[in-house]
Amino acid sequence: MPFSESCEQCPAGAGNRVSGEHERFAAKVLCDLSTGCWLWTGAQCGSPNSRHGYFWLDGRGVIASIYAWEQAYGAVPDGLLVLHKRHCSSGLCVRPGHLYVGTHLDNHADRIAGKDTCRNGHPYGDDPPRSVRDGARLCRTCNREQQRRSRAIRRSV
Repeated sequence: MPFSESCEQCPAGAGNRVSGEHERFAAKVLCDLSTGCWLWTGAQCGSPNSRHGYFWLDGRGVIASIYAWEQAYGAVPDGLLVLHKRHCSSGLCVRPGHLYVGTHLDNHADRIAGKDTCRNGHPYGDDPPRSVRDGARLCRTCNREQQRRSRAIRRSV
């Protein structure tokens, strides 16, 4: 089984008991031994494709990965976000070593850079992918299929 609650480095691991909010946080973390991620199992927010852990602290909700970052490294600098490194694509990962601080632009660049297939599973291939105004990659296969459908509709009218 790839999941464990006894990962030594994980906050829920053996011998890593602390009190109060840290203990509540650690109780909601499960270690994925195949990826090294510390997956959040508590409350979640966001869309189905972009889930993030949610943790109640002092009467307000905080994003679990931000809480983990701040416990490990201190406050997030103004104007920056806590982001997941490319090898860690799960928004539910709260392992500080899988997080870094960056800008919205960094987040956008990471979102595009690590993908070699479109959302429909078509490989981008060796051709440089087309991009649209916001910098997102456009799959040539999906674009071609959409253009064929549009032409068919125009011809039928």
